Amino acid sequence: VALVALPLGASYFFGSKAEQVHQAFAKQFSAQGTATLKETEFSKGLLKSSARDVVEVCSAASGCRELVISSVIYHGPIAIAGLIDGVAPLRPLQAMMISRIKLDGLFAGTEIKPAVPEMMVTTLAELDGSTRATLDMPASTHTITGKPGKIALVLGGVTGEFTGTAGSDQQVGEVKLASMKLTDESGMTVSLNNVVAQVDGRVTDAGFIGTLREKVGSLTVATAADDPQPFALKDLNITLKGSRTSDGLSQSQFTGGIKVITAAGRDYGPAQLEGEVLRFNRAALTRMQKQLEKLEAQKKPAEEMLPAMMDIYQKGIPEALGSRPEFNLKSLNLKTPDGEVVSSLKLVGVPPQGELNLGSWPTMLQAELSLQIPAVTLWNILDAQLQQEAHKVAAASGQPVVMPGQDAIAAKVDELVKNKVFVPKLDANAYRLEMALLEGRLLLNGQENQAFAGLVQAFGAQPAVASPNMEVAPPTP
Repeated sequence: VALVALPLGASYFFGSKAEQVHQAFAKQFSAQGTATLKETEFSKGLLKSSARDVVEVCSAASGCRELVISSVIYHGPIAIAGLIDGVAPLRPLQAMMISRIKLDGLFAGTEIKPAVPEMMVTTLAELDGSTRATLDMPASTHTITGKPGKIALVLGGVTGEFTGTAGSDQQVGEVKLASMKLTDESGMTVSLNNVVAQVDGRVTDAGFIGTLREKVGSLTVATAADDPQPFALKDLNITLKGSRTSDGLSQSQFTGGIKVITAAGRDYGPAQLEGEVLRFNRAALTRMQKQLEKLEAQKKPAEEMLPAMMDIYQKGIPEALGSRPEFNLKSLNLKTPDGEVVSSLKLVGVPPQGELNLGSWPTMLQAELSLQIPAVTLWNILDAQLQQEAHKVAAASGQPVVMPGQDAIAAKVDELVKNKVFVPKLDANAYRLEMALLEGRLLLNGQENQAFAGLVQAFGAQPAVASPNMEVAPPTP
């Protein structure tokens, strides 16, 4: 009796450890900015426990969707029930949890056949407090039916592994997607291969803290089944390092590159980029998003919904922009056979002066864009655009394709120069664009764009207070 009671009693005691494993698992979802743990249930047993969680994932584009996660937690120190089920290892551990995530909810409102397979997550909680979770989802093929028509979806398998420590939100691991291919009825295809996401960090109220790396082996976009010149990227990678400021704001630095870019039948690259995100008030944006979600769930009539929504914006946007969040793409350099494309972009959010209205929007963003492009590269881009237009005209009219001549391309370049979009930079055999959006004024190569000025005046925008770090681009000689 003692020999039987001892392991059973120990297993029941370790049920509390099993519950802790489940709580840590659920906490990972509640920490995400776009995901919320909506429901959670835990039923404790003698040798194993069960749990059911509903996670709500929200986005501005598709609204809110639900994921249902069903879990079985086998108790340690020897997972007897897991051994009987043939899934647990024969060694001491605190608990073992097998979770099945139903992804159907992400496609709510869209017909997808057959259903997307479940993702299985197996979590081992070791005696020393360490955890290891493995992810697995088999390859599958589907047909998606929606307003645009039918789309064929082919998914490669998903695998992953994460490790952590009890009492810590820090996660280290990676997820791999072997491939994904989307094809619509016109033959347009988007293909992804060898996608890898690696993480070493944690998600907090202020944002992600740690290091995140993303890699894509290849991305290909073909406009038709017989597209002779598909657009393609090879060996894309980006690394982001996030941290938190002393006043609770989020900041991050990112670097990345692309080995080869294929466009219009030509190869470009490599490309390198470097930038940073500063003073980002993630907590304020999350609060505003949740308020909007609650408002939407109330299903009020439009005459009540719009004033309530504006009231949320009136309070939320000034708070989110009060820290003057900044996105600064310091440099983006792309090598071409004709020279180097050099560009930079800086965006700064500005809190509205006074009450938020239509006139406030043009003054709530300050921007600086600098672009230098080799003359031959600009010529080739315009040539490709004119060729696409010629094919569209021929398809619509049923007439043979009339390819653009040199005169047509030259006329397009002259038009851009005449409209001050580009300025010739003769010493580099290139064209340059300097654009600045400041205090509700749009300047192209140092000259104010009158059409934009008239639009701002029509909305009655009030000038914004200029940031000391923003400078108006001087006229190009």
